[in-house]
Formats: sequence, C-alpha cells, structure tokens
Amino acid sequence: MKALTGGVAISLLVLPGVVVSQTTPELEPGIIQRISTKVAITPLDLPQSRWVGAWSSGGGLTGCQLYVFQDDSYVYTEWGCLEPETIHDKGSWQVTRGVLTLASDSDVTWQPSGDRKYATFRLTNSPRQLLIGLDFQLRVFESVVREMPTHAATLLTLASFRRDREWRAGEGLLLKSQLMKRNWRPEYFQKQE
Repeated sequence: MKALTGGVAISLLVLPGVVVSQTTPELEPGIIQRISTKVAITPLDLPQSRWVGAWSSGGGLTGCQLYVFQDDSYVYTEWGCLEPETIHDKGSWQVTRGVLTLASDSDVTWQPSGDRKYATFRLTNSPRQLLIGLDFQLRVFESVVREMPTHAATLLTLASFRRDREWRAGEGLLLKSQLMKRNWRPEYFQKQE
C-alpha cells in the first residue's frame, strides 16, 4: 500500500465487508495535502452507505457522538461530567465529492457547535476509519501539531471522530428514536441564548 505524504497516491483498502475505491476522493482542494504533509494518511472514498454508523470523539470527562443514519438523517450529541448526553444538532446529511455535509433541521434554532463538513481517512498504519471536521477540527489539529510535530498521528486521532460501529438493518433507526426521546432537550439551548 502507498501512503500519502504530500502527494496524491491511493491504495486499495479492504475493510471488513467493504472494498474502498482505488480513486482519491474529490475533496475540496488541498484538504488531503493539509493533513498528509504532517502525517501519513490514506483518504477513503466511501460509498454513501458506508458513512452510516456511530462515530465518537473525546472520552474521559467530555465527548461527542455523531450518529449517521441510513434515512439520510444525523444526530450530533455532546456529553460531559456535568452534562448528560444531549442532542446539540440534528438534521440531514449528504456526501458530495468525498465530503459529508450536515444540514440542521428547522427546529434547531441555535447555532450548532460541531463541524458542518467532514472527510474520512485512516492513518496509514491503522485500519480504523477516522472522520475529521473540516470547519473546526482540522484547524485545531493544524494549530496544535505546529507545537508538537512528532505527535502528529496521536493529535490527528484525538482531533477526529472514530467509527464505533455500523448499523444492522433497522438498528440505527431504533437508536435514533431512543435518542430523540431521551436526549432531545431544546430548552437547554433556549436558556443559553
């Protein structure tokens, strides 16, 4: 397999149950290069159905989840030691040119805190799929890696979502229903405005 370290080479990657395209995703210009100049990555050109699943970031005292459902909807939650898992954003998603784009529902009347666009890749030495936000997370990674360049792979993993699981048929929509009942608290955001 070839790794990206500033160029645009791609390899055939086999993940459980999927063969990822041999082509480079048509990401917005320069995104792959911005990451690959700091750490060796392999961008993933996933079919739309392979974005579906639970993605997590954080751990310890705080974290967030991005749930991407097969009905083209998503739920983004945050949690912390003082905040139970709370839906901060929900809406619809689409993949265009290798970028996952989120659009909030009309009943999300506050400014969502998460990124709106994401790209997926893996570190060259790992089979784990990662998802990095292109609006905020990528800039944070670039800023911190300037200070600690020898830790680029660890920093990129920390700045990204990790795929926790994919859904079996119907499983994701059941989880979505449970999340909406248990974690949808729009009044929480009205208090903060």
